[in-house]
Amino acid sequence: MSALQLVPPCATRTSVLPDEDHAELLGWALESESSLRPSRVTGDHYRPQGRRALSYYGDPPWRQRIVDNIEPLLPGIVEELQMRPFETSSFEVELVAYTDQCFIGPHRDTGTGSWRQGEDRVISIVYYLYREPIAFSGGVLRLWALSPGSSGVRASRDIEPIQNGLVAFPSWALHEVLEVKVPSQDFSGSRFAINLWARRAHQ
Repeated sequence: MSALQLVPPCATRTSVLPDEDHAELLGWALESESSLRPSRVTGDHYRPQGRRALSYYGDPPWRQRIVDNIEPLLPGIVEELQMRPFETSSFEVELVAYTDQCFIGPHRDTGTGSWRQGEDRVISIVYYLYREPIAFSGGVLRLWALSPGSSGVRASRDIEPIQNGLVAFPSWALHEVLEVKVPSQDFSGSRFAINLWARRAHQ
């Protein structure tokens, strides 16, 4: 099997935030419905055929707290992903709520042109939080191999959302979020995620 047919590596962590911080952040997410807007894609476009979710656009009050908890994990994540160490210039942060029938189609998190604004996304990190007992199904993160094999089938790996856990992977990796089902149609039953991108200044 060629390197192009291998699924990109990922790193997972559990119990990322202290229980008190996790509970406070979840409470904020559950009360955030009126502050969320339809999620956009690169270039600030709304394309529901490729991404259907709700995002918080702004500077959330918990931003520094989650960065402070995740940044110390980065050296170990970089090593596990078999990447070269780099100096993080900033973290981009986004809260996303996946209500009923929400999804994100296959895409990469890297960008081109003026959108990069002097920095590149290097590592994508997804932190999970949701109400318990769990009220949704689906919402699996799927990582895809760079190319199909000789049979035309592209290998993939699925990662289930784990409460107060995270998954990290190279931002160039092709990935998607499979459709979420919330039978109650209740916002509080959503699959919530905080996306973080560790960025590096242009070399």
